[in-house]
Amino acid sequence: MNLFDNPQLDTRDMYFYINQQVIISRIFKEIHMVKVRYANKPIEFIVDINAITKNPTTEVSISIGLLEGDIK
Repeated sequence: MNLFDNPQLDTRDMYFYINQQVIISRIFKEIHMVKVRYANKPIEFIVDINAITKNPTTEVSISIGLLEGDIK
């Protein structure tokens, strides 16, 4: 279950981004994005709300960075 299906987001709860524990610092419901930071690091980033779950996931995925090609 992703969090977009559940409107009860709480910035005080722990969530997961893939298999990493994150804390939600801001919710952008209008554009379905959330600002999160890793629970054990000071790194903040914005991701699609569908990528945040209550439990860790082990689904296989690829980085969009791998799709970059050399543009000349």
